[in-house]
Amino acid sequence: MKEDCGVSLATPPSGEIDCAFAAGQHLFDEELSQLKGKIYGMLVFPKLVLSNFPTNLKEGVNDLFTTSQPVTSSSSELITSSQESSSSSASKISSCNSGEYLSDSGCVSKTICAFICKAGDSCSCSSQCESCVVHSTGTKCISCGSGLYLHEGECHEDCSKFPGTNPTGFEFVGRECVPIGASKIVPPLPQFEVSPGSTTTDRVCQNVTQCLAGSWLKAEATASTDRDCIRCPSGYSDHDADPKSPCVICTKGQYMAAGSTGPCQDCPEGTIDSDGIPATECLPCSQGRYVPVGKTGTCENKEFLCKEGFVDHDRNASTPCIACSIPGLSVPEGSSGDCNDYQCEPGTVDIDGLPSTPCQACDGVENFQDLSGQRRCKSVTPCGPGSEEMEGPT
Repeated sequence: MKEDCGVSLATPPSGEIDCAFAAGQHLFDEELSQLKGKIYGMLVFPKLVLSNFPTNLKEGVNDLFTTSQPVTSSSSELITSSQESSSSSASKISSCNSGEYLSDSGCVSKTICAFICKAGDSCSCSSQCESCVVHSTGTKCISCGSGLYLHEGECHEDCSKFPGTNPTGFEFVGRECVPIGASKIVPPLPQFEVSPGSTTTDRVCQNVTQCLAGSWLKAEATASTDRDCIRCPSGYSDHDADPKSPCVICTKGQYMAAGSTGPCQDCPEGTIDSDGIPATECLPCSQGRYVPVGKTGTCENKEFLCKEGFVDHDRNASTPCIACSIPGLSVPEGSSGDCNDYQCEPGTVDIDGLPSTPCQACDGVENFQDLSGQRRCKSVTPCGPGSEEMEGPT
């Protein structure tokens, strides 16, 4: 009989044969067209494809074993008639036990969706383990008890056996050997069942959702449902960045965007909480006023306007108004810009020297003022003998 490299096996060559196969009863024929009888076994050379295996076998051949793809193992495998019998019997199985499904190779245990097991639960972790993840291939510790340190799913007295790691954690429970430069080890996520499978398909599992900071774990996952993570809405905050604790509501004069963490934030200077609802953004106010942090109401509230004698020097409602101290001014409420912009006009004077009071007019008969920013009116010069007044004072 010919093998796939073209060497005749009618007279087997001496020494090692690197690409031959042998198959039960047969009639030798140069063209391999007379192969008959039952094939009881085949010697498979894993690194080779038997591409020249005869395809025109005559009647009487049954239960043929063959290979169509290269195999990666390094040793040969003998498929025997007993394996043939086992394969045939597997195909005759009609049902499997509970927790199994029927595959091409027979009954197979269904995948176990990973779940967290804690000390005292009906499930079982190792004696040194405080909690572990249970899955199809066994258990993996995620937290050690008794002051032990966790490293790659096992508990140890210290981290001295693991160079390149640092011991972390000072609690009695929760110590770890963490690689230098790395953050705390994130344990594997538990799973929930998406589909229980059937008599012929495996169970389908999915990792539970990891609730992030800025959200609230409303409901923990069950065996068949995912976690219910609720993003903190506007006006609420995940104050401690821990999804296990509920979002807290903020108060008037504050605003928090959805998904925020940390303390609730007051409306900054220059803005106002116009509706007293922390879910809506604080509104900016215009110049001529100063609005302190965390204020409610409207920007037009009198309390926010720069008082008489003060100006919003930078035209910015987030900075305090400053007092004008030079004489010759009258600065009204809600003013902005430079103090010199509010000098008393010609014909008026700052009699009291207070920028918070109005300028007083000269009478235009006995006194006048032709300059701006002055404190006193000028006396009118009388016309002397032989003079005539051509224009009166103003």
